Amino acid sequence: MNEASKPDPLARAVHVSLLTGSVVSALLFIAGLVIALVGGKPRPDAAPQLDTALFRAALHFDTVPLLDLGLLALMLTPLVRIVILAVGWALRRDFRFALVALTVLLLLIASLFIGVDENSQGRANRQAHRASLNATIPR
Repeated sequence: MNEASKPDPLARAVHVSLLTGSVVSALLFIAGLVIALVGGKPRPDAAPQLDTALFRAALHFDTVPLLDLGLLALMLTPLVRIVILAVGWALRRDFRFALVALTVLLLLIASLFIGVDENSQGRANRQAHRASLNATIPR
């Protein structure tokens, strides 16, 4: 095997991370959907909470945590790819690309925190609106 035909280790690591994330996500989605269809449980309106209870419930094959973890795995897959690329480029001393990858990673993390904050504010506003409606509607 000559030098040109050797697979690039960085490309291989990225390939494995994307494939693993996609397969794990798909398996969690399929398991959650099958259990939901067999059990006939509707999805609750509440937003998922990322804590140890989510993982414990998924280990007990609860529908919603399996679906939530499938979505989480799907969302984290590109982030893992960016981390692998940043580290790989830094190890190759290609600091320009490593800096670009780290910048993209920081922007994604910042957007995540902004989105979580917006979601929590939106949830608080909806709860306040419901409370005010309940207070004005005679029973």
